[in-house]
Amino acid sequence: HAEFGAAARRLAKWRSDDDRFGRPPVTAVIDVAQVYDDFGGGLFDPTAIRNFLRHAQQNWTLAPSFVVLFGDGTYDYRNHSGTSPGNWIPPYENQESTYDEWYTYVSGDDEVPDMAIGRLSVQTRAEAELVVEKLIDYDRNPEFGSWQGRVLLVADDTFNADEPQKIETIFTHDSEGLASSYLPPELDTEKLYLIEYPFEGRFKPQARDAFVRFFNEGAVLLTWIGHGNSGVFAHEHVFVLSTDLEALDNGRRLPFVYAAASQMGVFDDPNEDSVPEALMKWSRGGAIGMVAATRIGFHYSNMELARNFHARMFTSGRRNVPVGLALLEAKLDTDINRMNERRYSLFGDPLTRLSVPTLGINLQAPDTLQALGVETLHGQVLAEDGTLRQGFNGHARVQVFDSIVTRRDRWRGKPLVYDRPPATLFRGVFPVVAGRFSGDFPVPKDISYRGTRGRISVYAWDDAESAFGSVQGLVMAGTAAGVAADFAGPEITIGFVGQAFHPGDFIPPRVRLQAQIEDPNGINVTGEVGHQIFLFVDGKRTDVTTLFETGLDYRLGRVEMELPPLEPGSHEIGLEAWDTHNNWSEHEVTAVVSLVPEVADALLFPNPCPGEGYFTFTLSVPAQVHIRIFSVEGTPVDELRAEGLLGYNQVEWKAGEGLANGSYLFHISARGIAGEATAQGVALILR
Repeated sequence: HAEFGAAARRLAKWRSDDDRFGRPPVTAVIDVAQVYDDFGGGLFDPTAIRNFLRHAQQNWTLAPSFVVLFGDGTYDYRNHSGTSPGNWIPPYENQESTYDEWYTYVSGDDEVPDMAIGRLSVQTRAEAELVVEKLIDYDRNPEFGSWQGRVLLVADDTFNADEPQKIETIFTHDSEGLASSYLPPELDTEKLYLIEYPFEGRFKPQARDAFVRFFNEGAVLLTWIGHGNSGVFAHEHVFVLSTDLEALDNGRRLPFVYAAASQMGVFDDPNEDSVPEALMKWSRGGAIGMVAATRIGFHYSNMELARNFHARMFTSGRRNVPVGLALLEAKLDTDINRMNERRYSLFGDPLTRLSVPTLGINLQAPDTLQALGVETLHGQVLAEDGTLRQGFNGHARVQVFDSIVTRRDRWRGKPLVYDRPPATLFRGVFPVVAGRFSGDFPVPKDISYRGTRGRISVYAWDDAESAFGSVQGLVMAGTAAGVAADFAGPEITIGFVGQAFHPGDFIPPRVRLQAQIEDPNGINVTGEVGHQIFLFVDGKRTDVTTLFETGLDYRLGRVEMELPPLEPGSHEIGLEAWDTHNNWSEHEVTAVVSLVPEVADALLFPNPCPGEGYFTFTLSVPAQVHIRIFSVEGTPVDELRAEGLLGYNQVEWKAGEGLANGSYLFHISARGIAGEATAQGVALILR
């Protein structure tokens, strides 16, 4: 649509310049109004769009292979509702169905798609610019991080609110089949199965919290298998668009979302955005694209299409397959319920390729891990041709996983069998120099003894590239020999980013925790019940195990996170942790939040001083500091000015030679945005 012409031309320009995967495509931007004039007699008619694409396919020197419909559309063509926002690119409506693939029925008389097609469902120029910026930035400036090596598989539970007498094990079982045969084995698969979470009333808020946390941490692919509609994942409300969208803050860690569920992509409703539209247009993250059904679907054909899509993406022997091409090929491969599969539409640019690492990693790791032992890992970053990437200097994030454990259960007589997500045994970052890295990691006491399905994965990055590699089939076998007894828990230090914190100091109402945990034998990060790392803020407990990470020295690591907003006053902040021998420790500090300036603990050090010393004090907020020194008679003899920081401060003082030994008074004033505070004291000079 002409309203989005500038954004469309910008996207087309990027595609025609992007040579990361070989020769870039030839692109063209076509005004839909011109299409109506040339192929529809000037009438607003979706048939004109299909006729144009047929003409292009038959007559252009290079027939189009990928199509982007740039603009939203609605079934309310004539605005009978009185609320229709507009019909920039109309949807094709066929009785109870709508499907964009209809526009690509251009070769022969069959009703199968001949081009990869996607829709950018935008309604304003600002939305168009935001979506195009997101698409280009995703390709040109990816955010390096472990999310690029992670797939998130989310499965509905056995409960159907519409038919409560039914036990639906199909979602869990089909997710397992997808994980074992169709997801990329070289990447890490995170599982969020609703069956693992308890009901609280009608819903599962813990599953919702986990979904939001996983989404914000990032994954290159998010696949949902279950019930849904245009505003909700699952009857249990694992994600509700109207209330949970604000919780998404994943930045540039954008997943491509595949939803094997009914009606999640009803984009032609004139009154509200559907899930894929909202995720594509979300300014603090969201998704880079989504495949979703525009109308009701049926599980078995949903899953057949899902399997074929994932197979085309990950198991076809090709790399960097465009998402639109994978969906097109999946539809051509699927022969179950053709009407159902055609309702699946791509929301996004069909030429988008997933932001997976471009380089590989070769690992040398022990094939057997023993509890309480310390093992060594070596690795090399490899180019696409398998040679060492000697110019790669960066970091490698290492994760060691316990053996997978299979859960076997029965629900009202129906068997339910699935692999539970394995516990993490170690998480740390090693330096990479000239393409090589190595380091030691501890094996905790909490392992699945006799398990044979352990795994190590490594994500590496430098300023320009990223790499991923993994090994699996590790055996968990007994306890290491000669392990010294250990009965002491880890040492915990609590601090905050941007200030030198001492217990009782001031902190701002919004602050980032920076806690250090140290133990000679390493820290337990398995997250096993009773052995988690917990943060306490005024008695409220939060599991922060997944946030702990070490450097090259496995004995020392950190937890960093934003604390919830703190009210003015005193707060108790604590942390508890376990070492790999399952020894426990906790540490708690008091921190004070003040919105107005306060000066505390004002001293001269040393006092008496030999003519040189430091005025030390703590501030509740950053402030302009003015220190004045007086004789005991009140005569000013010296003054100092400084930029005061929140928390602990020290300002050097050099008393002039003209100041005799004796007592002096000092006055410290701190002026902030919300006012001024003062403190006084006595300084002694003794040379």
